[in-house]
Amino acid sequence: MRRTTTWRGTPYFEQLETRCLLAGNTCGGSEDETEEIGADDLLFDTAAIGVRDAGSTMGSAYDLGQLGATRSFDGYVGGLDYRDVMRFTIDSDSTVTLGLTELRADIDLALYDSNGRRLAASDAAGTTSESIVADLAAGTYFIVVTPWRWAASTYVLSVGATAHVADPPAEDSPAEDPPADTTDPPVTSFPDVAYYGGSNEWNLNAINAPESWAQGYTGEGAVVAVIDTGVDLYHPDLVHQIWVNAGEIAGNGIDDDGNGYVDDVSGWDFAAGDNNPDDVHGHGTHVAGTIAAESNGFGATGVAPDATIMPVRVLGDNGSGSASSVAAGIRYAAANGADIINLSLGGAFSSVILSAIEYALQLDVLVVAAAGNESATAPGYPARFAASLSNVISVGAHSSAGAIASFSNDVGASGAVQVDAPGVSVYSTYVNDGYGRLSGTSMAAPHVAGLAALALSANSALSATELRSLITAGADRSIGGSDAIGRINAATTVALAAGGQSSTSPSASSQSQSAAPFAAVVRLIFSSIEDDGVPVISAQATDASAADDASLTSLDDLALLSAPREVMRSRRAADDLAVVALVDDASAVLDEEALCEAIDSDEAWDELAWHSQLDALASA
Repeated sequence: MRRTTTWRGTPYFEQLETRCLLAGNTCGGSEDETEEIGADDLLFDTAAIGVRDAGSTMGSAYDLGQLGATRSFDGYVGGLDYRDVMRFTIDSDSTVTLGLTELRADIDLALYDSNGRRLAASDAAGTTSESIVADLAAGTYFIVVTPWRWAASTYVLSVGATAHVADPPAEDSPAEDPPADTTDPPVTSFPDVAYYGGSNEWNLNAINAPESWAQGYTGEGAVVAVIDTGVDLYHPDLVHQIWVNAGEIAGNGIDDDGNGYVDDVSGWDFAAGDNNPDDVHGHGTHVAGTIAAESNGFGATGVAPDATIMPVRVLGDNGSGSASSVAAGIRYAAANGADIINLSLGGAFSSVILSAIEYALQLDVLVVAAAGNESATAPGYPARFAASLSNVISVGAHSSAGAIASFSNDVGASGAVQVDAPGVSVYSTYVNDGYGRLSGTSMAAPHVAGLAALALSANSALSATELRSLITAGADRSIGGSDAIGRINAATTVALAAGGQSSTSPSASSQSQSAAPFAAVVRLIFSSIEDDGVPVISAQATDASAADDASLTSLDDLALLSAPREVMRSRRAADDLAVVALVDDASAVLDEEALCEAIDSDEAWDELAWHSQLDALASA
């Protein structure tokens, strides 16, 4: 059952969207009760075979068998039968032709691979016939027939495959040709194209997304997880982009694919603990539309309009959630095939979120995080992890005038790898089939996630680290008032990807090395608790210039991030707690708020007293 909201009225507005904070509260919701329709055992013994009982998921798909000569099937979709899914195989590389004819309403056609990634789609308006022609490798694929909105119609589906024939060997040349020049030509940006759309599409033109589309790179094959307030699963601009878990059968109450989540056909809701990641808040739907809203002639268009969106709901209806839910969402997305994770959220440092992002790095998943809207001198978390993890990139926001947004957090001395993207008055999808304008680094981050999808569609072999390098290498235009690497540019990044380049961006390296050196490394040790509840604190200060990387790491057996006056790690053992801090000024003293945040404890520290040894930091 789809979640509903009491909000009604004109679905068009503009506001500054602050990032969703990790406040620790969740909200309940209802469970998805999608009905499963099983397939009959029909035989291919006539020219026209009915598939009216085709399943509605990949797990219950009607099996068309191995494709060869063109065959036709009749079917019906609409009403409670909201989707027909059919499976076929080809035993060699082939050109597959699909057609949908004799329509009485607007019915659409899509082609997916066995991992649930959409490969192609046809969504002509009205009763116009649909068709897909695709060159496919040997394997198993799925055909999905869906109505647009509330349409219902009978249809005739035609399917066929023609195997590729290898070219005959070339005849011997009478004379040996001179050796070919094997020097790779320099990769240049894609050529400019005409301005796309109108004022609502300023953001797409600002990052040169249409230049990538003109070269055929639209995000096909890339799966982007939106870890947020959910996604409007039935929005007309997103319904065809939603990820489908091929290993799950909807509504049977069984964890068919054994991933620990029952009936997670379209993702998971970690805020409510169910399989319905639908959105009633609007934030996640706006983010998803910026990434991959369909290019269909109406509404909004995403940066990568043919990418697939994996909805992962970790924030409740009020836009807040727990660090543990966010971490679980990151792990879910990485384990279930996401190539890119978008985190348009933020809060305090969290070790569980850090661990989850490190897990995503192990699975080679790029994490794109909003820098934050606090006008601060450094990005918030988790974006600040871009200073130490090669699969994380931080994103600041700029306006249509090419100036940094007043609310956008700087890089400062954090060492974070950060780029800028459109984040002021961005037009995108919203709940209740609506559209709206939002501002914030939450809106900037999905532009980078969409760009990563474009690059992957040009070169699917790119690793997460290589993706980040190409994004920073393409950020070749400065933004007024920003200390980030530059504004993203799809015409350059995707051209580099298509050209096989994956080298690290010099600008990214120089930014990381520009962080100010630390004057002191401070270790605060909580050795005991007095009768009045006040902890006894001792401090050890070390000249940072005299401490090598190994000794810094050994303090807590964890790598330290490059951030000024920032408490980096904490470890609790019985009544002892050791905290490692980096101080950019030897005379600076950590304040109570920073220490409480570092401890990340549920205990009250309002009466926290400073041990006299802390005063010695001034002379450290």
